[in-house]
Amino acid sequence: MLQCMSSHQDNSNINTRINGILNNSNTTEATHAHIGESCPISMEPFQIGDPIIILTCGHTFSRGPFVEWLYESTTCPLCRCNLVPRTLRIGTNGRYVYAYDTEGLIFFNWYINNINVSNENMIQT
Repeated sequence: MLQCMSSHQDNSNINTRINGILNNSNTTEATHAHIGESCPISMEPFQIGDPIIILTCGHTFSRGPFVEWLYESTTCPLCRCNLVPRTLRIGTNGRYVYAYDTEGLIFFNWYINNINVSNENMIQT
């Protein structure tokens, strides 16, 4: 029973992750501009009207094969760009204000009175 619950929970997490990635991508249909191109995953040529996904990195895939890919990886199959949406949280310790993402990385901090701004912990994403 415990194994079954764990498997259900894992599937729920995977589906949530996949939906987040798809929501941040451009889902559309192939047009004349896509004729002559192929999906890098399935190697099948795009046909007018096929459902396609254009990622934030600019790479284009057939929707079906790309969704299957997402069950194995959270990166673009071509450039390995991380596709998981990041959530920034803002916090304060009474003296500093800071932002951190879901991985706990601090992006910036500054004194609350805004006299001293610090970018030394800035991380490019």
